Amino acid sequence: MGRQLPNAPSGLTESNLTDTSLSLTWSEVSYDEGIQHYEVYRDGTFMDIRVGTSFADSGLTPETPYSYQVVAVGENGVKSAMSEPLEVTTLASA
Repeated sequence: MGRQLPNAPSGLTESNLTDTSLSLTWSEVSYDEGIQHYEVYRDGTFMDIRVGTSFADSGLTPETPYSYQVVAVGENGVKSAMSEPLEVTTLASA
């Protein structure tokens, strides 16, 4: 029997949205083996590893849609499926 995968992260929420930056948070994933970290993806491209459940992104283009997804990685190296995408459109520049 294969090892149980961690659940995909859920509850992705954006805050502090501006024309070029935003903050992203998600719900902590509970996993029997423990979660080592989370991988953050923007438009399918790997961005960063986060130990906590938040990520700040900057250098974005105004009035542009972006799609964010997060993967949970267990202490055993097993990765969850990608989270449901969070679609965010940056604001117009002032």
